[in-house]
Amino acid sequence: ARATPKATAPLCTSPLVLVHLSIIRSSEAKNFRESIRNQLRNTAFSIGLGGSCMLRRVAVTGASGRIGRGIIERLKTRVPCQILGIDAQAAAENCDFDSFLQLNLARAVHGSEEEKQLREALLEVDYVIHCAAWPGPSATAPFGVREMVDVDSIPIGLEDATPWDLYSDNLASTNALVEAGVATGLRRFVFSSSAFAMGFSHKAKGAGSFIPATVPLIEQDRPQPFETYGLSKAACEELISCASRTSPDVSFISLRFPNIIKNEKWGELPWPSPTPGDARCIMLWNYVSEDDVIQAHVESVLQEDAGAPGTHEIYNIAAPDTRFDASTLQLMENVLEMDTKALSFREELFAYAKVPLDSNFSLFSSKKATERLGIVFKSWQSDKLSQTEGRCEVQMSDTEVRPGTLRKGSSAALETLHDPRTKHFDITGFELESGQVIPECPDAPNGHASLAYVVHGDYGVIRNKKVVLVPTSFDATSSDFDYLIGPSPQHVLNTDEHLVIVVNQLGNGVSFSPSHQFAVDNVAGALCLRDHDEIYKFSIGDNVRAQKKLLQEEFGIDAVDIVYGYSMGAMQGFDWAWRYPDAVKRVIAICGTSRCGDLNRVFLDSLEAALCSDPGYDAEQGYFASFPHKGIEAFSRIYAGWGVGATFYLEHRFLQEGFLSGHAFVDGDYLAAFAGADPNDLLSQIRTWKRTTALGATETDALSSVTADAITRQHLARVKAQILYMPCDTDKYFTLTEAKREVGWMINEGDQVILKPISSRLGHRAGDPKKESMKHLYSRIRFEVLNFLEEPEPPSDGGPEEEMPLPIWRKQLHDSYH
Repeated sequence: ARATPKATAPLCTSPLVLVHLSIIRSSEAKNFRESIRNQLRNTAFSIGLGGSCMLRRVAVTGASGRIGRGIIERLKTRVPCQILGIDAQAAAENCDFDSFLQLNLARAVHGSEEEKQLREALLEVDYVIHCAAWPGPSATAPFGVREMVDVDSIPIGLEDATPWDLYSDNLASTNALVEAGVATGLRRFVFSSSAFAMGFSHKAKGAGSFIPATVPLIEQDRPQPFETYGLSKAACEELISCASRTSPDVSFISLRFPNIIKNEKWGELPWPSPTPGDARCIMLWNYVSEDDVIQAHVESVLQEDAGAPGTHEIYNIAAPDTRFDASTLQLMENVLEMDTKALSFREELFAYAKVPLDSNFSLFSSKKATERLGIVFKSWQSDKLSQTEGRCEVQMSDTEVRPGTLRKGSSAALETLHDPRTKHFDITGFELESGQVIPECPDAPNGHASLAYVVHGDYGVIRNKKVVLVPTSFDATSSDFDYLIGPSPQHVLNTDEHLVIVVNQLGNGVSFSPSHQFAVDNVAGALCLRDHDEIYKFSIGDNVRAQKKLLQEEFGIDAVDIVYGYSMGAMQGFDWAWRYPDAVKRVIAICGTSRCGDLNRVFLDSLEAALCSDPGYDAEQGYFASFPHKGIEAFSRIYAGWGVGATFYLEHRFLQEGFLSGHAFVDGDYLAAFAGADPNDLLSQIRTWKRTTALGATETDALSSVTADAITRQHLARVKAQILYMPCDTDKYFTLTEAKREVGWMINEGDQVILKPISSRLGHRAGDPKKESMKHLYSRIRFEVLNFLEEPEPPSDGGPEEEMPLPIWRKQLHDSYH
């Protein structure tokens, strides 16, 4: 039923009540929505028709246009989402909106009926992608050059709108949308800007035309519009920057792209080079593919680290070359009569793009979009050229997946790499147990192959502190362990007492990984292995030996006091304890054992099979040539069945996470978590994990289960460190049974081995209690760790064994099911 409370009545805050917000005063409507959001800020729960749980609720303006329709289609194939289409024109046929609002945004001025309609619609939206605009310059050139140009010779579509109407409509619509979005609690605003803001001019050369001073142009360069379309986009960017300074909860992103080449026009590239008698504005030399523009908008929504709240990030979105098969510098000199000797060159960007100065380089650098949004920009030359020595061979047909669909590194890894705390230890030349030797890897984020780490605590007093090593777990980065570490006894690892070194495991996208081996070939428009390299095979032992090398050479440390490991991190802790029995005093194993047992291997085999069943996997080469959307979805759904205990679903504990059904939990949690993953890095970590079917073994496919048991038992007998095992009683792959068996295999003198199982419905997740709803588990782990380290403190939050009760409204909801 739809409730329609009067404006004077108290607002109902039950998430089950669908309120017809159109009759509530705007301020009360916002307060109602925010009261729900504040409870569920970190979940995918949403209030909407049907009370369904949506991962993304997105409004797309210009939804009836070609780019708008493409964005909607791509979003729908990537993640569960609810789309509101907004357009001044009628809804396009065969477009997958969930709802549609026909509205002229330029008329949504303060106090208007259109403004009211817009704000009501945006109450159900978290993200806005603003594509609606006059899409190009006016056919009426600026007065000062009007008599000097032939607009009919300009090879792009020009608009019939007057310069003033074009400017005022674009600015008014953007202003209306920004104000309405901020007023209704928007999370992110994505704006389709234009490279023409940087200097498109109707006049091609000489006075009154754009002449760059530095190449390539970057996002920090000041816009220099020469006509009102570019001026409208520059003004909108300034308006958005202004809004970002007063809207600390909203992130703003602007995408500057040049003229779009539609898919059906792609084969017409390259264009004939211009001549002195047929000069064209230098802005028209640049281009971008239709698919890359669509992907940039989609990634701006999906990549959380694309923009922080309270900031305005600008991205250049452009192909790496021009649309001409001729040297850019020569065209500047011969066609535009420029003095190229007066140009400044950003040489580091030419080196990054692997583009020589005498090539047909683009006027724009898209380095930021490649690194932050994961886009490899398509070039017309990728269909024309086969690369030779030192490059990959790329022969693309119309039926193949476009290279831009493969990201280089996960979003979490890229965020950690941008963290100024992340340090890099060079491991070039390090020999792996497979016999492979790690190469220099100039395409790695730090310019060489490295073991990446973060230090918590003061280097200067290292001799007075216990050293704690924290190896990362599967698909985790060093940033994921921040919640455990801090300068007080309230943290599991207290930096007042410990120097904590968190090391990213090989293959996680931060330390040396498969994603680092791929070169961004801007000529071919694809990711490829440098010099026909092979994917490197890592083991748990490789990680431990590299960590030992790091501690010795970077810190002068030969031994550690504690290895704290969760999941795969615990496997690394046990490897430390048997491989270097005199170099580690204590191992804390949270939801992890010394090896990958038979049941664990069954789980990992199913993940690998699901991932590699996607057409994007090249079985012959052993890596993903395109992003495996279907494979990632199958992988995520399988993981959801193993990652938590059975009672989590049977007893509807997903309600505590803010989801109304198990299916909604899987979509909003597991699918969301792995949507930004790098498939090659995922596969590498799976294989590292499952290689260790026996503690200390490397190539174990040929080992029988009995032999694997014997090897593990023999190696555990060497362990001298004290061990704290904390398995979860409902963990499905690092099982309590396996932990008990290993405890029995160890020489347990006194309190050398302590088993403290965690009782929880959360299964393996119980060992990573970063969420607010898991604070009782955090308290339990902290209590046992402090006790193990002889620093006891009574547990809080209801005691270590107590499961956190459901909040009242969720308990009522749960009871109503029965």
